Amino acid sequence: MHLPLSEILEIVAFTPAYQDGAGSGLTVYYRDGTVRWLSRGLKGFIQQLARSFSVNLAEMKKNFGPLLGQVNLFPLALGPFLLFVPLKIQKPRLPGDPAYGYFKLRSLQQVSDEPAPCTVMLDGGHILTLRQSLRAVRSRLRTARRLELMLMEQYCAIIGSSAGFFVPQQALPAKAWQEIHRLQGIKTSNELEEDNALELHNLMEKIVEQRLDEILAKDKSGLCRCGQCRLDVTALALNNLPSRYVVTERGEAYSKANILEIQLYVDVVSAVTKALQVVHRKPRHSAEQ
Repeated sequence: MHLPLSEILEIVAFTPAYQDGAGSGLTVYYRDGTVRWLSRGLKGFIQQLARSFSVNLAEMKKNFGPLLGQVNLFPLALGPFLLFVPLKIQKPRLPGDPAYGYFKLRSLQQVSDEPAPCTVMLDGGHILTLRQSLRAVRSRLRTARRLELMLMEQYCAIIGSSAGFFVPQQALPAKAWQEIHRLQGIKTSNELEEDNALELHNLMEKIVEQRLDEILAKDKSGLCRCGQCRLDVTALALNNLPSRYVVTERGEAYSKANILEIQLYVDVVSAVTKALQVVHRKPRHSAEQ
């Protein structure tokens, strides 16, 4: 079973599991609080995720393993904002069975030693007790954050130097900014205000418009396409999505690379779909339109 990208972006953790009558598989936890069981092996599922993001896992370990001082149980890095940390979730039933699940770094809300030995709280209200000590878990999280910082530096060097990409202050931990501010093309809010030759755009508006066009083009249920409804859907969707700003020279077109990068980390489809449902139920135009 191949998961769509929109569903992958909702995953906050996936762990090996066993069900009577079905055998070994995976329990997948989602950001909206739902849980799903998949009849998939852990290794194959990881490879599927990597292919979805065109990530070469062997190359990733080769490039960053020596820098992190870690080879085994390497974080699954699908992008600078999309890292999954391997944490021990169970004792293997049989030799060779997986014991580690993968937890999305940016979805970990809390790590505690109660219940013992260590318990994590994830987006969606999921609470899972691990088979590792709090100290061991924190060590793995530190490694994952170091990798995130390396990937972010690499990402900004590629995107920022060519397009003047601006990253919102709240998007990264404070330590990450020490590295990012050294990169050419990354600007602070004050620098943006002082530079009148540049323009600030919310890239999310462009992405929402593109997604809306794609959904309406495939729709066969009679969703309204009038200007009023399009604007209402766009406004509702944007109000439920974080802003993503880019800085360009005045009149310069958006960089296609920037748009593609943001699409990997923000689930716009879900927001647009929900906005369409709301507007379809209560349109603000007259019946004649």
